[in-house]
Amino acid sequence: MSRNPQLEAIFEARYLWENAAGPERSERLCEYHRLLNEALAKAAIQAAAREELEDALVEAYREFRRAKRLEERAKLSRLR
Repeated sequence: MSRNPQLEAIFEARYLWENAAGPERSERLCEYHRLLNEALAKAAIQAAAREELEDALVEAYREFRRAKRLEERAKLSRLR
């Protein structure tokens, strides 16, 4: 499913943050929040908060994460 490149970047940043470890985790969180803030600014939504945007994207992100995991499994099975 093709999405908006900005939305894809947000989902990728969230996925990387959720799967990061150690000091890299805080860097990934900052990047994720930066992308959310940019999306809100670009849409000129002044009253909305990052949390509201995240809530609106929950289902689409679940679909992204599911596809990402299937892709990773497919890569692993090809390596075997």
